[in-house]
Amino acid sequence: MIFFTSDHHFNHKNIIEYSKRPFSSLEEMNETLIERWNHIVNPGDLVYYLGDFAMGQPHEWVNFMNRLNGDVILIKGNHDNVSYYRTMEKVIGIHNNKTYITKNGYNILLCHYPPDYSKNPLGKYYDIALCGHIHQAWKYKEIDGKPCLNVGVDVHGFEPISINRVLIECGLDGEE
Repeated sequence: MIFFTSDHHFNHKNIIEYSKRPFSSLEEMNETLIERWNHIVNPGDLVYYLGDFAMGQPHEWVNFMNRLNGDVILIKGNHDNVSYYRTMEKVIGIHNNKTYITKNGYNILLCHYPPDYSKNPLGKYYDIALCGHIHQAWKYKEIDGKPCLNVGVDVHGFEPISINRVLIECGLDGEE
């Protein structure tokens, strides 16, 4: 199965207040995020991670990644230092800004920031854009007539979402 997510911000205490996350401590947030990931993602699944995985010391990032099911393809976020992710066995691919995939007959743009043609021409046709970065600001909107879904944990129950869920959220032909 294929999943998408972003903006866990493991070990980022200030994100609890900033994003109004319902956790009383950093430890509770970290453990809940791991539990919800592993409840949804199985070993052997693929997770496209759209940036901002963790804060703090890089050796702690490895510990979090090693506790998560599945393999990860990382699209770099504004808080990610990709040199540390290159050493993680579960990270099987890294993209600096964006990438495109084709799934279920749709061309999908994966990027950390929401697409904005006026500031960052994308240069390739796509049907759906998936992004992170904006936390709880919005879950879905159309940008230049194309569906754009925020896959961040703050708007998806603190867990990754499947390709089928993406299609449903975008008003396309997904199945539960």
